[in-house]
Order: sequence, then C-alpha cells, then structure tokens
Amino acid sequence: MTTAHETVGSQLVLLFEAAGIRAAFGIPGTHNLELYRGLSRSNIRTVTTRHEQSAAYAADAYAKTTGEPALVIATSGPAVLNALVGVGTAYAESRPLILIAPGRPSGAAKDAGELHELGDVYAAGDAMTAWSHRIVEAEEVPVVVAEALRRVRAGRRRPVFIEVPLDLLDQPAAHAGSRAAARTSTPPLDQDSLARAAALLGAASKPVIIAGGGATGLSGLRQLVEALGAVVVTTMNGKGALAETHPLSVGSSISSPSVMDVVNASDAVLAIGTELAESDLGPQRVTASHLIRVDIEQNQLDRNASPAVRLRGDAGRVIDALLPLIEDVGPARRAEAGHRVAALRAGIAGELGEDAETAHAIIAGLPGDAILTADSSQVVYAGLAFEAFCARPDQFVYMSRSATLGYALPAAIGAAVAYSDRPIVAVAGDGAFLFSCQELATVAEEQLAVTVVIVDNGGYAEIEAQEVARGIPPIGVRFTNPDFAALGRAFGIESVLCTSLDDLTEAVRAATASQAPRLISYRMNS
Repeated sequence: MTTAHETVGSQLVLLFEAAGIRAAFGIPGTHNLELYRGLSRSNIRTVTTRHEQSAAYAADAYAKTTGEPALVIATSGPAVLNALVGVGTAYAESRPLILIAPGRPSGAAKDAGELHELGDVYAAGDAMTAWSHRIVEAEEVPVVVAEALRRVRAGRRRPVFIEVPLDLLDQPAAHAGSRAAARTSTPPLDQDSLARAAALLGAASKPVIIAGGGATGLSGLRQLVEALGAVVVTTMNGKGALAETHPLSVGSSISSPSVMDVVNASDAVLAIGTELAESDLGPQRVTASHLIRVDIEQNQLDRNASPAVRLRGDAGRVIDALLPLIEDVGPARRAEAGHRVAALRAGIAGELGEDAETAHAIIAGLPGDAILTADSSQVVYAGLAFEAFCARPDQFVYMSRSATLGYALPAAIGAAVAYSDRPIVAVAGDGAFLFSCQELATVAEEQLAVTVVIVDNGGYAEIEAQEVARGIPPIGVRFTNPDFAALGRAFGIESVLCTSLDDLTEAVRAATASQAPRLISYRMNS
C-alpha cells in the first residue's frame, strides 16, 4: 500500500525493503533524490561511499558474505558508468546486487544537452548485468521489483539493473497491490547422468573434487568428500566450500602446477560450480579423461573442458542426489587421501616466495572468525590465497576473474556492514590501495571496525618483472608513495608503519582486537 505522498522513486526502494533488502550503498545526486526519499523512510542501512565504483564493490562483498543482494544507488550518466566497473565485477564473480539509477527523460532526444547525458547509458548497464529493465510507467514498479528479486535470488546469481526515466522518478506512485515473483522452473536432474557419475566416482581409486564458487554453502559436500575419500581443491571463489582445515582439503591451490598434475592424473574428477577458466587455472587446463561437471547453466558444461559426464542443475540438489548412490570407501582410504593432501600442501609451500611470507605474517595475527577482503595484489594471489586456510566461504572475499585494483577497501566496507561483530581485514598492495584510498573517509565516518593492511613494495612489481622479461626498460611501474600511516591519521584513523614481519603480525593482532578502524602500512625491503 502506498501513501498519498509516495513517488515512484521512493516506492521502488520501499518495495525492496518490504522484500527483505537490508543495505544500500551509493551517492545522492541531483537526479536520484526520490530514491533517497525512500531510503530516508526505510530501515535499510544506507552507506555513502566516496565513489560509485566503491558502492558496487561494497555491495558485491555484502553478497559474498551474506548471500543476500544489496542496493547500489547511482545518479545519472557518469555515476552509472562509474558503478558499472563494480557491477561488472559482481557479474564476473556471480554475485547478486541491484543497481538502480535515473535515466534519460521519457521521449528525450539523444544529444539534447541534458545534465549528465552520456549516450546510451542503459545499453552499457544492460551489457554488464544478467537482466535490466527501463521502467516506463508507474504501474510497472511492483512487477519490476518482483522480477528483479527473482533474478537475484535464483539460478546463477548475478547483478540486475533498473533504470527509471528522470521525469518518472518524482511522479506519484501507483497502488502497489500484491505482486508475487514468478516461480523459477527447475529442470529435473538427468538420472542416467547421475548414475554414470556415481559409477565413475565409485570406481575411482584417487578421486578429486574441484569446488568453485557454485559449490559454497552445500550441506552435503563434506559428506560426499568423506564417502569418496576425495582430495578437494578449490578455486579462489570456492575457498571454504569445504573447511580448509579439513584433512582432505588442499585449499585454493588449483593454479599450482603440482596440484594440476594430480588433478589431470586422477581417475575421476568432479568439478562443481566452476568455469575451469584462466582466472582459476592460469595457463593450465583440466584434461582428465573422467571429468564430471556440475553447473546450473547448460552452456557452462562444455566450456574450457570436455567432460565425460554433464550434470546440469543446482549443485546442492546434484550432491544430494549423488549421495545415496555412493558407497563409503572407509577410513583407510580416507587416511590415504589425507596423506596425499599433506604431501601436496608441503609441495605448494615450497613453490611460494616472499609474498607468502608476508601473507603468513598477516594471517598469524588474525582471529579465527576474521573476514579477509583482498585486492588484486601479489601478496594476495601469490600469498594469501594459498596461506589463508578458511573454515567458511565468507572468510575470503576476492574477485579472481575481474581482478580489478581498488577492491579490498570498499569490499571491507560491505563486509563490515554485513557483520559488525567480526574483524574485517582489507589487504592491498600500494598500487591497488591508491585506487580507492578515499574510502578511508567512509570507514571513519561509519566507524567500521575495518583493519586496512597496505603492503608497500614501491610500485607495480609484477608488471615491472614482466616488462624486464620482455626487454622493456621499467616504465610507469615505480611509485613515489605517500606516507600511508600519515594518510590514515589524516582521516582520523589510528595508523602505524611496520618494517618487519614480526611487527606486522603484532600490529594485525592489536588492530583486529580494537573494534575500531585501523591502518597498517608494511614497507617491504625497508
């Protein structure tokens, strides 16, 4: 039921609140104020970031840690384009959020000179989301809200985009009525494929399970792993699908050559909810002859690898259907698999370098329930991803496919809004941190218990190494950095400079115990 003073913009927000949306990230502007009227009348936690890209990153992390979408509120034109980098990240990592923004007035001609006009922004949003809709009349609002919620809560969960013409946002809302979202049809599981998969897995002496982002939160996964005596390896988005403290979990080391050798030598590989793509495997490919793929999307089943068995469906339903068909291998086989996992872990540790030492020092200072948000920095993909053994899938928030710089700090904001009672630690290299350092203002203003760890190696070290390998003299890769600790203090955040790994560990331990914003700058090779 809408009030006599409700507008289309405020009604849109209030309907999302009524459907369970609890957080919104964005920036108010001249053209989106009716959306903020709705936020002001709601109980939705509203956080103003200092850049629209950060708002989308925060919503992405909120979804990763809670499983629920948040709103991203942008104003028109360039604000939408700013947000779309973060929205595209959510699309790449298969995480749900709802972008709402004003668009060109109804019937307005292109190049009419409207404020913020930038070509066909709606087309850009459509290209970066799983579903988009431009509302053209007030009566559509309840139906569009219901459809958006259906899209972000079913199937492969990805972002959606709703655009509202400027002239429609402040028009009177239509009666909301009662509109239920359409049901999503679920195709039946193929029983022949299930039987073939169970037969391959049951006959295998050294089965391997690859768990991707689509394998997280499955109640039956541990039971299946133990029944098979399978070695489990995850992608970065799959970290914690099986607790990485489990004796059969290798961790998120799928890109390790030694791990891929084991995968491809296996007599049965079950890949669950993963693209098996370059962003997961690096230059390697899964070539195991007895590959079983589980995915909710038909077109993913043959992408990047050729499976022997294809199982389309929700991963949880597939696992539950497989379990009765699997005979438990017993404790001796599980113990044997555990020995193989221990050997693999030892081998992986030997492949790592200085970045892993830094990562280990950070991890040594973390409490067990901490959430790590991580940037596309060497300390992460050459360290934390291997060294951080997560008990739960919400403990490592990263974006391995989009791999954008500037993610960790705004992602920490989203995680902190989701979990105010858990330590949140953002880890970024110096280059990555400078993409979004303005969000220290958001952390300080909201008094979020976020610890920011900056690993300062003086530039884009990996890119410099690649230039040198190609015979290019280092160019554009060495920085004159600010005093990061002084920068943190300028935002009112207690900050410290560390120059040794021992000091780094103690600083992380103290910061995460403080329940207040903290910044730690670690200067490598100082």
